[in-house]
Amino acid sequence: MKAFVFFLFVIALLTQAVEARLGETFNQCIERYGALIRKQGRVDNPQFIFEKDGITIGINFLDGKAGQMSYSRANGSPFLDSEVRQLLEVNSAGSTWQYDQPESNRLRTTTYSKRECFRRDDGGAFAEHLVVAQIGTHFVTVTSSEYKKAIGAKQLQGF
Repeated sequence: MKAFVFFLFVIALLTQAVEARLGETFNQCIERYGALIRKQGRVDNPQFIFEKDGITIGINFLDGKAGQMSYSRANGSPFLDSEVRQLLEVNSAGSTWQYDQPESNRLRTTTYSKRECFRRDDGGAFAEHLVVAQIGTHFVTVTSSEYKKAIGAKQLQGF
């Protein structure tokens, strides 16, 4: 019973922490997460790092809107399947997420001990749940189709 109550508590915290959505502005992200921790990455495609409730959120912007969001925990602990579903849900934009078996299997490497790919039915976003084997780090990354297309074309304009 104690384990079940703890599980519900963890889900409640995660639900509050990961409500950011693709398409939000930088100011909306600051309102949701608080002060920016740091900025890293390339000049033409910086990633803005926030932390809330033990979760690190890295956000890349495209034309002033969140185009890619990466979630991880500072201590590297895993996301439960229910937490991954919650992250997908808050980024669903009213669409449904589907598991993408072919994409999950396409890039299997020794780098990842687990790689699950998802796509939204409306084609508006893609997601990955990755476990990096060497360092035991877990990531969930959600990417808008516009951001993915811009990355492919190398046409990034964060702000």
